[in-house]
Amino acid sequence: MKKQIFTISTLALLMAGSLSSCKKDKETMPEAARPKVSTLSNNISFTFYDFGTQIEEDDFLKNPDDANDEAYNYVEYALTLGLLEMYNNHPQLVDQLLQKTNSTRNKCYNLFNFADEVPQVDAIFNAVFDARFSDFSVYGNNWRAYVQEKYKYDVHYTPFVRFANNGTINFNMPAYVAAPFEISEEKFSDFDNNIPLWIKDGNVTKFTTLNEDMSKVIGNPVLLISNGFAGDESNVTQLIREEEQTMVPYKCTFPNHRHEYLTHHYFKINERYEGTGKSDYVFVWVARAAFRADLLNWENATVTGTHSKSVHKNDIGKLFHEEFTVFSPDMYNPHPRCFEIQLMASYPSVYKSYAVGAYEKDWYAGWKDVMKAANSAGVYESWQGRRKYSNEWYYFDPSTNNSYPFNVRNPAQHTTYYNYNKGELRLHRWNL
Repeated sequence: MKKQIFTISTLALLMAGSLSSCKKDKETMPEAARPKVSTLSNNISFTFYDFGTQIEEDDFLKNPDDANDEAYNYVEYALTLGLLEMYNNHPQLVDQLLQKTNSTRNKCYNLFNFADEVPQVDAIFNAVFDARFSDFSVYGNNWRAYVQEKYKYDVHYTPFVRFANNGTINFNMPAYVAAPFEISEEKFSDFDNNIPLWIKDGNVTKFTTLNEDMSKVIGNPVLLISNGFAGDESNVTQLIREEEQTMVPYKCTFPNHRHEYLTHHYFKINERYEGTGKSDYVFVWVARAAFRADLLNWENATVTGTHSKSVHKNDIGKLFHEEFTVFSPDMYNPHPRCFEIQLMASYPSVYKSYAVGAYEKDWYAGWKDVMKAANSAGVYESWQGRRKYSNEWYYFDPSTNNSYPFNVRNPAQHTTYYNYNKGELRLHRWNL
């Protein structure tokens, strides 16, 4: 059972005076009339808000459609407040976190491990959790025990510190702290997957927001809490480039052969994972061997593609015609080096080199498995995309999504493969 949410004055004390304690009447302060203060920092124009009046906790924690998600949010926000307390009052700990996070292969650091190394962290997080949760004593007044029990949704997660940046980070610049929650786009129609951001200006911490476009150009290291699994710091995975990528078809020059394509033809999603705004559907595919048009040569070169589409909540369950090339003649086939699915039955190992998947993207979240494809040595490697929860996928459960078996799903020319897991996918096989 959650305690009463912090009063504005309590939050102000926790955030070292960065938040206003003056409660205003929202009814007399419509969004368009709200005072906004903008400044230019790191080539980005930030708009600062009065946290607790202009933007409230409920604007990014509440989810009336999913009580389990809301309960998870409160735990993750308590973790964020612990990080924010370090940011405001223990800068040396933030410096250590920056160094440790940046030193890992996957640029994330297990918060439990950090607390093992720096015992002071336990006291900070225990104080925050004690102020947030009325049942904290049930877990021995121990934030780790509370998190191990309550930090769950589809599965239990481990808290990590990560960078929210999606571009080059300049570690000579001051650090910022973000929270991994999308702010209500129903209330703030000008937001697009914006998340909370705290910026220290001298001794004052200001509140603003960060979106994906800003995350690509901001140089300041931006720390945030997000979920993950033990070993995420060093797991060997392939990260999906989530920017739009399109295949450039190569005209196979061999005569008298079928030159085939596999295309994404139609799709719909039957699940709404977002608590606010539009769903961010991402379809991704990979081929581990291909024709290199730039070198005019065939080689074991990974080729990937990504296609994204925002789906309004009113369009969940709607079938969209969305056609684009997935696999084409520039994809590998050992003989006669054209993409001819019928002939691939003679080369079953080739199937392992191809994979497709679809998931709900959350740009600020941790990386989670989407699909697997074999490398040149025939060893399966995981490909990961960013999303809040592991179960936010649309087609092909990542735990079993090991390549794309063409001979099973598209056995003949002009056949369409249907998939109805959490939505509908139609991949069609064509002649060129």
